[in-house]
Amino acid sequence: MSQDTIDLMDDPAARERFSPREQAVLRLAEHVTQDAKRFGDVLWEELSQFFDPAEIMELVAVAGMFNFFNRFNDALQVEITQPGWPGAEPPERKAP
Repeated sequence: MSQDTIDLMDDPAARERFSPREQAVLRLAEHVTQDAKRFGDVLWEELSQFFDPAEIMELVAVAGMFNFFNRFNDALQVEITQPGWPGAEPPERKAP
């Protein structure tokens, strides 16, 4: 996925560029991230148009896992790696 495509995800007006299947997955990721209790029958039915139950559960697991990674990294103040790294040499570290 290109950076331009990733940047479109924050723009509700640009969502129409995504397929209905992609839009459903984006809604799922938002629900799991912002308020997992909002994942209800309506969203399940929408996702069921494109995915079987096992695939929906896998999408929820992936969204939840990446939320965990973000919370973990934020709590430990882990810096995000720079694009292109890891490469031949690790990025320079700041002095403590």
